[in-house]
Amino acid sequence: MKEYWTKIRVPDQTKKRVYSDSLRCTHCGSENTIPIFYGYPTENSMEALLAAVDRGEIKLGGCCVEEGMPTYHCKDCKCDSGHLVLLERG
Repeated sequence: MKEYWTKIRVPDQTKKRVYSDSLRCTHCGSENTIPIFYGYPTENSMEALLAAVDRGEIKLGGCCVEEGMPTYHCKDCKCDSGHLVLLERG
């Protein structure tokens, strides 16, 4: 399983760790993918998140987070791929 951090300019407490078995699109094979950001942003991070979306660095996935949700978005074919794994804090 490959681990990567979303590379967005937001405060550290809003960065999410994402795990995925591949960052290659499972639909078209492209590596032109971006992470999907889940969770409810803080007031301080909202502007930075929207700017990252405008720059094409991330896709917003919503505030509800469930096991199995897609972890990255293909900018070529517009499909979502990956499999979100929720980890217990420990």
